[in-house]
Amino acid sequence: MLEQPRGPGSYRVLVVDDETGNARGLATFLAGKGCEVEIAATAADGILALSRGPVAVALVELALPDSSGLKLLSQIKERSEDTEVLLMAQCTSVDAVIQALRNGAYDYLAKPLQDLEAVWRRVEQAIEKHLLIAQNRSLMRTQEIRREELAEAVHRLSCLIEVGRRMNEFQSLSELLDFVIATAVEELDVARASIMLLDEKGRELGVVASRGILEIDPGTIRVPIGTGIAGQVAESGRPVLVNDADTDPRLGERRYLHLSGSFLSVPLVLGARSSPQQRILGVINVTNRRSGRALGEADLEFVTALAGKLSLALERTRHIEELRHTLRAMQGAAPGEAGPPPATGRPGKAGKQDPGGPGGKQRKAA
Repeated sequence: MLEQPRGPGSYRVLVVDDETGNARGLATFLAGKGCEVEIAATAADGILALSRGPVAVALVELALPDSSGLKLLSQIKERSEDTEVLLMAQCTSVDAVIQALRNGAYDYLAKPLQDLEAVWRRVEQAIEKHLLIAQNRSLMRTQEIRREELAEAVHRLSCLIEVGRRMNEFQSLSELLDFVIATAVEELDVARASIMLLDEKGRELGVVASRGILEIDPGTIRVPIGTGIAGQVAESGRPVLVNDADTDPRLGERRYLHLSGSFLSVPLVLGARSSPQQRILGVINVTNRRSGRALGEADLEFVTALAGKLSLALERTRHIEELRHTLRAMQGAAPGEAGPPPATGRPGKAGKQDPGGPGGKQRKAA
């Protein structure tokens, strides 16, 4: 037996009948059973009622003043496939009943409707079928979402394995950074991303690789540690994921130009987090997903894994650069040929601060 609705409008029923007395009596009876009932006297009014919200069951008179019940049945099914339709008629031929069932009607009711409890049993069964179909659709959507999530997780795991393999091929720091930023942009489908590294003194971040920063020369961006989102991430060593910049309480009244409502910033860390041996190398910033879908926890996990691999590769590249410098010195390289070994992609001279972006200067919205 159908459970009583848990609130108003749990089961919305539409009665389309130009016989006012029959329609009102039926509506009153069904309302007493817990249904939200709407009455329409014509097919046009019935379609209008259907447009105002989902309908579980529609009881439709076969002969309407402006259309036939069979035609309205087809129109209802076109607009709301899950709505169950019961046709009502004074004199129903077998052929008409068969045609109605072939067109998708759940059942038919012979008028006058004298036994309303018998009518309710058919309406109740129709509602149960409607709910079952809706539940099945919901379950199928959930399963499809899970399949997509699993496929994406497998794809990203494969991507990270390939990234780890490819990173060993790069001897140049610029090639390594460009490969990582291109991977982040492609895998997350974002229009804007950057890798920022700390200078030798660990006081400022500078952009060493980027995509989508068009309003300023990325090479001139300088962000003091502790300033802006990127500076805070570099200072704390903890990632930041913002699903909606307009409502996230961590941002207060601050607004960042050139950003979508969703972004993330992940530290480049060597050593165990929160341990004395931990060393922050920089941050990866990602924002402006092209599809408009917010960045989420799965994206944060991917970028965190990517950042871990990049941190190890940066350390490896630094050691290679130091060895090259030492070898040149041992071979008696002429002065000026081999300068001091670079840190992990140390930025150049001080320049402007980024007017927008997770690591840039903060601007309040106008």
